[in-house]
Amino acid sequence: MADGRLERFLNRFGDVRGREARAALTLSGFFFLITFTFYIIKPVKESFLIGFARPSWWPFADLATALLIGFVVALNARLLNRLPRRTYLTACLLFFIASLFVFWFVFDVHRTMQIMTPVADSSGISFFLWLQVAIPKFWPFPVFVFCFWADVFIVMSVTQFWIAVNDVFGPHQAKRLVGLFVTGGLFGGIAGSALAALMVFARLIRPEDLLLVCPALLVLALVTINIVYAEQRRIDAAAGDGPVSAAARVGYLESFRAVKRSRYLLLLAAMLASAMIAGSLINYQFKTVVKSAIENSGDRTSFIAVFFLVILAVSTVFHLVTTGRILKSYGIRWAILIAPVFLIAGSLAVFLIPAGAMLAWVCAARGGDKTFDNTISQSVRELLYVPVPAEVKYKAKIFIDMFVNKFATGLGAGLFLLLYSLRRFEYRADQPLAIVRELGVLTLIFLFLWLVLTRLVYREYPAVLKKDIRPKWTEGRQAVAAHVDVDLTLKIFNTIQSRERSTTLYYMNVFNLLRGNDLTPEL
Repeated sequence: MADGRLERFLNRFGDVRGREARAALTLSGFFFLITFTFYIIKPVKESFLIGFARPSWWPFADLATALLIGFVVALNARLLNRLPRRTYLTACLLFFIASLFVFWFVFDVHRTMQIMTPVADSSGISFFLWLQVAIPKFWPFPVFVFCFWADVFIVMSVTQFWIAVNDVFGPHQAKRLVGLFVTGGLFGGIAGSALAALMVFARLIRPEDLLLVCPALLVLALVTINIVYAEQRRIDAAAGDGPVSAAARVGYLESFRAVKRSRYLLLLAAMLASAMIAGSLINYQFKTVVKSAIENSGDRTSFIAVFFLVILAVSTVFHLVTTGRILKSYGIRWAILIAPVFLIAGSLAVFLIPAGAMLAWVCAARGGDKTFDNTISQSVRELLYVPVPAEVKYKAKIFIDMFVNKFATGLGAGLFLLLYSLRRFEYRADQPLAIVRELGVLTLIFLFLWLVLTRLVYREYPAVLKKDIRPKWTEGRQAVAAHVDVDLTLKIFNTIQSRERSTTLYYMNVFNLLRGNDLTPEL
């Protein structure tokens, strides 16, 4: 009875069937805890990078992630292949928990400039005294390490979540349950942002102390994922598919060739790269204004947490209310234009608004970019992949997600660094306003490029879609010719459409007997 009520409740968020309910709820809870943790870490990460590093150093955080994340993904794949799945997930979570304590200790030492941990032996005292000297000396290098660690945390945690989903559910089950999982992740992000904003704004804890909240959440996540694997055998195999076979590994060179062979995929990759570069430059505009407007670390962390909270809330409402209606009413032709047109209008406004309104403008610009990226732009991206054959799509997405996106982020960082150095912003009195407006020129270039590429992609879209559908129609005609007597079928339909009541009833009765498998072998 309880399982029935749970199933009915979960069906509000996804298509949950039978004994899937408990496993689906547990995995959704795991994703909730992961996003809860990340949206506590994310405001701390952004606030510390903005506050503790000079603007000329910001790009190095993005460049380090773009250059090194591939090695982390490769190491993760090797561990995944060598360790038992449950051991691998447990070890990764324990590593992240230990890392959070280390980062908290480093940030606490930098703030207090004194050692708070008592030690018993002289060697221990010497070690902590060395740390007390070394941390300020190498500052803000630990902040860059923390930023890279945070990026690794979200990439690996999301990957581990989908690995667990694939271990427990078949592919068709996972597709049915994705709405429930996304809901859990969304609520986790909202809860994490709200908690971070409230605790720092109310002066309950310092920004770096938020890192001490996260280990408790990850311990709960560790317990949750072990419960999932402990109860995996209880899942009703009859309700879903058989065991999931491991997908064949695809190399970067092979995925690059798959994109290179298709003009459509090349245009799509260029369009997505332009959007990523523009978004990266808008992010630097946001950092510049926030650094100038909010100097206090606690106020800045609280502000950024509220900013992410608003983005998640607006994205949820926008997605539920407008995304489906726009796609249904106007189709992909106009939906693909909404994000670049809105951002172009917003970027043009930066040359007109006064300096006092810059914080509101930059929040609207970055908020709009992230909201569109989470909602209609994401839906359009998935639709643009529809006409691509499944085997090519898999390879293309690997190349675009792992190379094109990182390349675009790195290029955006390089452009900001180049502009900052050439224009010597560090020595100018109008620094924040000048940076934002001159970055606005670069942003507009890539936004207009994005807009042009959307038209080129859409121009190719119908031809690729027809090419993908044509073989299916051919297969359909062949199946009809092989298994259906067309002349007899036409005769039956003509008879049914006529007013010959007795003949029509005869055919309908025959069809009814066929459906019930009640005809004798002779008939």
